[in-house]
Amino acid sequence: MSDLTPLEQAEQVGETLGLTELADGAVPPAVENWLARLSLLYGVPFEHLVPDATMLPIESIRFFYIDANWIEAMVDGAFSVGVHSQRDVRFHRLLRPAVRRATQVAAGKLRRDLRGEATTPEAAATDVRVRGGFLMRSEIVAGWPGLEVAGYASSDSSGTPIEILRLDRLAPDLLLCIFAEVPVLVVINEPPEGLHFGTGGVSVAPEMRQPGGRINLSRLARAIAGADNRQQLSGAGELAEEIVNSPLAQHFGPPPGGQN
Repeated sequence: MSDLTPLEQAEQVGETLGLTELADGAVPPAVENWLARLSLLYGVPFEHLVPDATMLPIESIRFFYIDANWIEAMVDGAFSVGVHSQRDVRFHRLLRPAVRRATQVAAGKLRRDLRGEATTPEAAATDVRVRGGFLMRSEIVAGWPGLEVAGYASSDSSGTPIEILRLDRLAPDLLLCIFAEVPVLVVINEPPEGLHFGTGGVSVAPEMRQPGGRINLSRLARAIAGADNRQQLSGAGELAEEIVNSPLAQHFGPPPGGQN
């Protein structure tokens, strides 16, 4: 009876059959891409993510951690369709570290590839053990297709955002987001096109500034004030303050002062 552990036996078999070089080599792109998508929950039935509808009621957001053991079990399950003997089990154990590394790198750059963005090797490397994200079910998701999401590793949103590995609408009112690590702060913004201009019940003809065809805001402010005595506008600055409505932002993070 051999005193070697199963992993040592697998390594011994691998050296005998010349598989050590294969384990250290590149995983086929089709395999690593498929496994990367699987590790980011592509193709996973929604009832496996939210088994009960009451866990994600209407107008709610739920934050989660990625369970690395669950992901590895799912990947092992995908591999099991090709395991038919003890030798296959050993081969799988031998190749698992290389496949795991390739899957993590592919998952880190999958979204950038889909968006046609360049990816550096440093940015692509991620660790499945520290991923987090959220599910949001709200009419906001349907009403603002350009909704923007950012996650931060600290409670200060002035730092560099965490890489988003997946940001998808699973339904018209359901948004799934997965970050490369667990965020401390998540900020959800209305899209930039949320900026809008207008006045209430006033019709004036703007005077154009020549050359260039730009609007003379100072005279426009006086014209609005003259047409509607409810508007107290003394100049272009007050006009801009009245008619510009910036996009709203919602912060999810620790309370001020770190109190629970």
